[in-house]
Amino acid sequence: MRQLDPEVQTKAENGIYQGAEVKEYHCIASFCNAEKLHFCQVCNSRFSLNINNYNIHCFFGIKWNESFLTSIKRNDNMPKVFLSPSTQEWNQYATDGNEELYMNLLADRIEPYLRSCGISFLRNDPVRNVTGAIADSNAGSYDVHLALHSNAAPESLAGKLRGIDIYYAPKSEQSRRLADIIANNLKAVYPLPDKVRAVPTYSLGEVLRTKAVAVLCELGYHDNYADEAWLKNNLENIAKNIVDSLCDYFGIPFVPAGAVRWGTVTTDGSGLNIRDYPGLSGNIIGSAPDGATLMINGETNGWYVVSYNGLNGYSSSRYITL
Repeated sequence: MRQLDPEVQTKAENGIYQGAEVKEYHCIASFCNAEKLHFCQVCNSRFSLNINNYNIHCFFGIKWNESFLTSIKRNDNMPKVFLSPSTQEWNQYATDGNEELYMNLLADRIEPYLRSCGISFLRNDPVRNVTGAIADSNAGSYDVHLALHSNAAPESLAGKLRGIDIYYAPKSEQSRRLADIIANNLKAVYPLPDKVRAVPTYSLGEVLRTKAVAVLCELGYHDNYADEAWLKNNLENIAKNIVDSLCDYFGIPFVPAGAVRWGTVTTDGSGLNIRDYPGLSGNIIGSAPDGATLMINGETNGWYVVSYNGLNGYSSSRYITL
């Protein structure tokens, strides 16, 4: 087993790491690009590192003091997203349609990918305004608040601007991290990748007033004919790209959307584990009894993405009969 740096070991044993100092874990963690996950260099176990919410799966075999442990929120379920497409029907597009219509069409296409990837979600009420969306988001327990919008240039520049802006909260490292992931991935599908950027906001309530880590996506300028055409013609690709980014952020595999299927747990009478990652290294977050019916939302490398009694997760396909 690899030894910790002596200074790190001393700090750990003395309980010095607390609060925001959890970021110092990075000195003994490595990131695997292939699996989009962090691994402990000491015990090689998979873990997630969320500086803002203190979601940690690996304690490196170190005895942490009680005050530090109580500051950590353990991750005991799959990710949850509040999906908030624009309610601004008055923002007309260059030719036809409006911002509310097309952002909701985009959200319609995002939903199947969220299901196939095991990400729970709640969608905003289109009758309520942005204040209502913030209130509804804060009333629940979500890991991410994702706002979907399209942009419009100032009157003096109407129709002349292009680009994608992903707004993040400047005081939240996780908000910026998520915005960076989304912006970087969207460069692959937007025709002007140099005009895709992550931008801090000091005024957008959906980013600054939500409990969850939040970003607001301005997906092109709807008063620009080229951007409008790109958006309307690429709703499926944009939806897939955004969910892929969410999977990168959460450290789970992206699973293509497909038809929902049903399966029956087939074991020797014991319960079937439901895990938070498709592999034996995933934490057990629940189980389904022999003979139980599961909703199957996706499949990846011998594991089904399942839903059972409101719980999403991964179960081995070896013990599920379709």
